Amino acid sequence: MKDIELIDIVFDYLYANNSCQDISKAILEKTGKQLSNDECFHIFKLIESTDFVDELSWSCGPHRAIKLNDSGYQMMLQQGSYSAFIESGKQEKEKVTEEKTIERKNLILDIQSKEWSLKTKWIVLLGIIAGILGWVVALLQFIFYK
Repeated sequence: MKDIELIDIVFDYLYANNSCQDISKAILEKTGKQLSNDECFHIFKLIESTDFVDELSWSCGPHRAIKLNDSGYQMMLQQGSYSAFIESGKQEKEKVTEEKTIERKNLILDIQSKEWSLKTKWIVLLGIIAGILGWVVALLQFIFYK
């Protein structure tokens, strides 16, 4: 089994039972697979690193007792499992990346539209100047070539 699946099993067990005296027993109960002490320690360290569990003060030895902390209960209530929490984080990251990409595109379009409007202003200004010069030339021709 993958680590994430074993972590989900332990989190489900913690959520249902408030604490766990021995994660290898919780995994054995759910999967029928007996973990070695090294595997158990590895999974314990992974779970501990999530910051969703607290070690019970009286636990010691290779099988440490743990319980969900407030953040762990909140995560389980909102997500249902640790793997769903991880997946939602990936989706959130993708969503943020997509939003940033859209913001960048909008910024580029905004800059381009400002540049275009500046070009348009110059074209209109040059058109007005050309029109005025046309009138001036026509007026001068009228005055001098009458």
